[in-house]
Amino acid sequence: MVVAPIQWLTASFYFLFGPILKFTRLQSSKPIVQELFIHLVNKFRLVNVDTFEDIEKANVNGELWLRGPTVCMGYYKNEEETKISIVDGWLRSGDIFYTDEKGHFYFVERLKLLLKYRSYQISPTEVENVIRQHPGVLDVAVTGIHDQECGDLVVACVVPKPGYKVYAQEIKDLVKENLSEAKQLRGGVIFMNELPMTSTTKTNRRLLNQIVLGMTRE
Repeated sequence: MVVAPIQWLTASFYFLFGPILKFTRLQSSKPIVQELFIHLVNKFRLVNVDTFEDIEKANVNGELWLRGPTVCMGYYKNEEETKISIVDGWLRSGDIFYTDEKGHFYFVERLKLLLKYRSYQISPTEVENVIRQHPGVLDVAVTGIHDQECGDLVVACVVPKPGYKVYAQEIKDLVKENLSEAKQLRGGVIFMNELPMTSTTKTNRRLLNQIVLGMTRE
């Protein structure tokens, strides 16, 4: 409890003033650089969202957990949310990342946006990026329709470009050629004039989830 803040302050001091004073750490000859400063201030790990086990392999998706003196300790007067978000002192970021062979982190998707088909987790953004390759697609948003047996059936809401005629089977074939079996458009394709947007010009996925239930799917 005492050492961590001291370590943080020491790291901050050397990081800010080291270039001026030409100091290096007493523990080693390694100079304080930004990457090392971040490592000292915050610890992080990738965790399997189902088992809560650490992910050591590269190119495997997991939730980013953070720990350190700069990470929040909980929600003010909200014990229930704190129990969900803080696990043994680790803050669950709610963001899905993966690392490459060099240990670089890459953002995938917000955890709450992931679709789950059977035992597979599907990133709507990944499917959307594939569908955007179609020359007749102006915009697209991917969501899920709940199925009691399978979980989320992936459905694509497509806004065609003016003057283009886009067919549902073309979209399905594009996804089939580029993505795994679990990520296929089992919920179908819906053509829309525009996507529902929030005040910050982002896709209103909550409203979209309601809209697709009453629209014709191809």
